[in-house]
Amino acid sequence: MMDYLWQNYNTDTSYILDTSMRESSPPLEISRRSANTVVVNPLPRLADVLYPLLERQDLWESSNKEIRALSHCLLHFLAQLDRFTGMSAELLVEDELHRQLVQGHFGEEIKSRYGRLSSERKRIVVGFLRRQEESEGCRLYFREAVKALFPAASVYFYKTDRIFLIHLPQTENDADADCMELLRMIFLDVTARQQLYWEHPFGIIGRKPTMRMNYMRLYGARKES
Repeated sequence: MMDYLWQNYNTDTSYILDTSMRESSPPLEISRRSANTVVVNPLPRLADVLYPLLERQDLWESSNKEIRALSHCLLHFLAQLDRFTGMSAELLVEDELHRQLVQGHFGEEIKSRYGRLSSERKRIVVGFLRRQEESEGCRLYFREAVKALFPAASVYFYKTDRIFLIHLPQTENDADADCMELLRMIFLDVTARQQLYWEHPFGIIGRKPTMRMNYMRLYGARKES
């Protein structure tokens, strides 16, 4: 996933132009992102706007501090224009939801688990959360979110007991278990039930597609959550 230049925009972010191009790759807008500092590759999208500033090597050499401050202000100005004229309404909503998750508006436990996700997983979670919020609770996106984050997963709703059975064909690990718990907290109704199976799939007696002898665990053998 390419890192969007104004992603998680903050007025405290320090934008630095990579005028030497020593840290940049041609197709990427972001040369480096660390804490509140973003090193920007000016070539992919901003070259035309910044060219008059970039060509003044005499100023970069004689007044480096001042010209860096000017470029920082200019990039923040461009950020405001770009975010509110170039971004879709969906991305603006997702940006706000990300901020709310990070600040704990959905609860401290969700904040903690969300904070441990990778950037790509955060993007997927926020995307489905936006769709869920737009439905005003009429539709939950648990199944879709699980399949997006774990493409090999199987999600089965057992109507008899009204429970979700989830199989992840992989070794159990803390990061993915943490992620699955976050999905349950965000995308399942508080009254919903689930059982999660790692490695070996579940089998339901009387449901032939789920029955694989010596390669399954019978439904009910795992504690539900």
